[in-house]
Amino acid sequence: GMLPIFLAAIGCETPEVHNGKVHDPQSTYEAGETLRFDCDAGYAADGPSEARCQPGGSWDPPVLLCQRGECSFPEDSPA
Repeated sequence: GMLPIFLAAIGCETPEVHNGKVHDPQSTYEAGETLRFDCDAGYAADGPSEARCQPGGSWDPPVLLCQRGECSFPEDSPA
């Protein structure tokens, strides 16, 4: 038969972080759990570098994005 689906039991999968990576990733996250992510060198999160798993399997915020940092030195700056 068909397996019953409980919306509350749907977890979130580890999200992709643009220009970064999830800190200490888990295979799944339960609703209400928060993850932190780290940005690659030269990038910074626009806002808090964390996301919360929502009931239903989505993340808030839905897109984890690191942008090129304003206060980091350009790659081609003379030493």
